[in-house]
Amino acid sequence: MVGGLVVAQLIVSAGTAGAAGAAKHFGHVTCHRGTIRAETYRSLRIAGNCTLTAKGTVHVRRNVVVRGHGFLNTLTTGTFNVDGNLTVRNDGIAELGCNDEVGCPTESNAHIGGNLTGDGAWAVIVEQEHVGGNITIVGGGGSQACSST
Repeated sequence: MVGGLVVAQLIVSAGTAGAAGAAKHFGHVTCHRGTIRAETYRSLRIAGNCTLTAKGTVHVRRNVVVRGHGFLNTLTTGTFNVDGNLTVRNDGIAELGCNDEVGCPTESNAHIGGNLTGDGAWAVIVEQEHVGGNITIVGGGGSQACSST
């Protein structure tokens, strides 16, 4: 058991969330960088630059937390389904959903079953996402002006 945990930690720290073997279900996973594979996770923490797979479905049974300075990019043709809440912490970034406005050939069919919360987030960008609970954005934001000069 301990050896399996060490291997899983090494794989995740190498940058691919849930890259271990042929298993279809993973526990609490932290992605530090790389691609989030199409699998089922108990929970998911984003601690670096992590991008949703372009094929298949990522299913998170509980919550997703984008930590401070973490970057969750779901602007792919993959599907991202979260049964619980998605929280973006201080200076974190989440790009959620995909459609033709951001260069995707098809619209994503992704959803968050609970709440979407940004607490001091640098950015929370929602393109094509169903949120079953509340959406709350408090504080945060970058310094880039949206007006053209």
